[in-house]
Amino acid sequence: MLATIETERLVLRNYKREDAQSMYMHYCGDAEVTRYMSWYPHPDVHYTQRFLEEGILPKNECPDRLELAMTLKGACQHVIDNVVAWKVASDTLELAYVMGRKHQGQGYMREAVQAVLTYLFTHPSFQEVIAYDELDNAASGAVMRKCGLTYQKNILDRRKIDSPEDDVVVCALYSMQKNDWMQDHECEADLLKGSS
Repeated sequence: MLATIETERLVLRNYKREDAQSMYMHYCGDAEVTRYMSWYPHPDVHYTQRFLEEGILPKNECPDRLELAMTLKGACQHVIDNVVAWKVASDTLELAYVMGRKHQGQGYMREAVQAVLTYLFTHPSFQEVIAYDELDNAASGAVMRKCGLTYQKNILDRRKIDSPEDDVVVCALYSMQKNDWMQDHECEADLLKGSS
């Protein structure tokens, strides 16, 4: 999906070809930041450039995927984070995110996730958003709960995308239904009803 979402402090926008350097610098090349991700830290900026050009940019216009670069207002060329949602069932999206260490603990992720949830739930076809995090990643779970996602159950998931089937971690699965979101966001819900 093509989108630009603005919040009080952030601009979330589709990725551009020239974002590779700041992606690598802020999160893609950092082993600590990628510890809980399904992918490994990138070895160099050239790897990030290829990842961007082959894995992200071609999907910018896909109606079943929203992948946004998080930037600070006034510094839109510096990508500090990634928020992505993709369709996993006919009316369900999975949400994931990663943030560079320099900007953690300042409420940016919560601000971004709330804005993305608003964007997703104002699209009539999406009824549920799910997300999960490793139990050891307490900060990620805290963001989900603060944004209104509800814990559902623990699940087992592969540590990395290419991990052997027995290399698993325990993750907490969270979800939010559109109806629940609409009850908590009456203004946005009224706008949605008025546009249908």
